[in-house]
Amino acid sequence: MPAMFKPGFVAVVGLALFACGKDDPPGGTVDAPATPSDTPALPAAMLGTWREVPLFPKPPENRATLELTADGVYRIDDRGTIKTATWTADATDITVTEPGMTVRTKYLVDDTHLVEDALFPMGAVDGILGTWVGESTRNGDHAVSTIVLGADMTGSLTNVRATRTDVFTGTWELTPDHIVMRLTHPDSPTPFSFFTNSLPGIVLGQKIWTREP
Repeated sequence: MPAMFKPGFVAVVGLALFACGKDDPPGGTVDAPATPSDTPALPAAMLGTWREVPLFPKPPENRATLELTADGVYRIDDRGTIKTATWTADATDITVTEPGMTVRTKYLVDDTHLVEDALFPMGAVDGILGTWVGESTRNGDHAVSTIVLGADMTGSLTNVRATRTDVFTGTWELTPDHIVMRLTHPDSPTPFSFFTNSLPGIVLGQKIWTREP
């Protein structure tokens, strides 16, 4: 997920939503399995084929594609290496499930872009400057992440999880291909790099796709 490398720390970009269940009442009936006719339709704007906006330079032919189908197939083709999962989505969240892992994150979709694991502005932003917040769930692990990019080129990444809060601070720069943050944690002075992309003024995200014709 996040392109961040630091032994002992994992910055999860996003917050998790709880999946709440309840026991059937005594004498209640068990719902029948869903059939295609009563399964909620997936957002039409997300359907189709998308090509990655890479964090690092790649020729177009080497960029992965993502196919989202109306029957819930999530298929990535990375130069012939195929990864297949299932997906569902509502108006704000996409959930991708593969063996051993279920990930729910915020997303943004428009006519030309799809952003997974999206961070949205908190308050006013100026291009990429300002405060950005995302949320996700990874196998029930709930986290909310806040990225702050300051005009003085200082930045921070805060992760709030059920069992701990981590605050990483440092600097950032904008390259032609991505935003890179160079951060440290109070428990370790060794810096590490965190990379993300953006649609300035709209969203930050490491998984940005453009629609294929």
